[in-house]
Amino acid sequence: MKLPLLVKSNPVPGQSGTSLNTLLEAFILRCKAKSLSNGSIRWYKDKLKPFIAFLEGLKVKDARSITPTQIRAYFEHLQAEGLCSGTIYRAYTGLGTFFTFLLKEDFIQANPMALVEKPKRTKKMLQAFSMDQVRDLLAQFDQDNFPLLRTRTLIVLLLDTGLRISEALSIKKNDIDLSENTIKVMGKGGKERLVPFGTTAKQALMQYLMRIGEIPGQELVFLNRFGGGLNRRTIQRQIQLYAEKAGIKGVRPSPHTLRHTFATQYVLNGGDAFSLQKILGHSTLDMVRVYVDMANSNMTLQHRKFSPMDRLGQISGIKKTVAIR
Repeated sequence: MKLPLLVKSNPVPGQSGTSLNTLLEAFILRCKAKSLSNGSIRWYKDKLKPFIAFLEGLKVKDARSITPTQIRAYFEHLQAEGLCSGTIYRAYTGLGTFFTFLLKEDFIQANPMALVEKPKRTKKMLQAFSMDQVRDLLAQFDQDNFPLLRTRTLIVLLLDTGLRISEALSIKKNDIDLSENTIKVMGKGGKERLVPFGTTAKQALMQYLMRIGEIPGQELVFLNRFGGGLNRRTIQRQIQLYAEKAGIKGVRPSPHTLRHTFATQYVLNGGDAFSLQKILGHSTLDMVRVYVDMANSNMTLQHRKFSPMDRLGQISGIKKTVAIR
């Protein structure tokens, strides 16, 4: 990529700073000190490492010499790479948090992000599986095969609780209360909550727990075939593979789509926004409102399908011309 002259590095005379990678390490250390989840830390790394690599291409080595123009050039670079508006917006959010940290820790004297315009974000309706697609997906898993039984159990649990995949893979046997049908979950920011599950999920869990039995020194519920912790990418690949076998199209097959599906179905089946917020572990109702909008969209489709008057057919009677004013 040919870089415009105006975004080339312009170091501050007489100043030498800590390397950008060292600053990233300091920021990650701060994230760990705040007890952020491994997923959140990984998210920040994914957002900040490409930015630092971009700056290195501009010969920028000192955080104090980073300009708003260079940051804008980075977002333009992401757009040229074909990344969607949501991805670019999340990059903006990650950089904002990073530079705020640098300013508070006196690594920089001014925050260049303060002058960078927020990227426009095109809002897209979140996708969810239809219940017919859910049935088709679950039908693909052979329950006599341990890895497939495990993944099927996990899918049933995610669909019935709306857990994040990171939360589900961290569940320990002692976290599950089969008498109360609840799971103790450690969510984002180290916040603990109790999440309920239904009879179908309970039966799936009991069958799975009987299958794995007791493994000395292992308390995790969802395991790989060697008795160790499970990688989320393994589950992601299996969901994609069996969704393809089931002929599911028009929706991205992923653990997070299962979470969206739970939330949407919860509202469609009469669940209220406040209890949904608690179950999902959201700190505000903002995201819950998105699920309510999704459910309302589905209601419109259902009404088109089952409208009493539309199903009645042509109505006989006197025809009159109606003037629309």
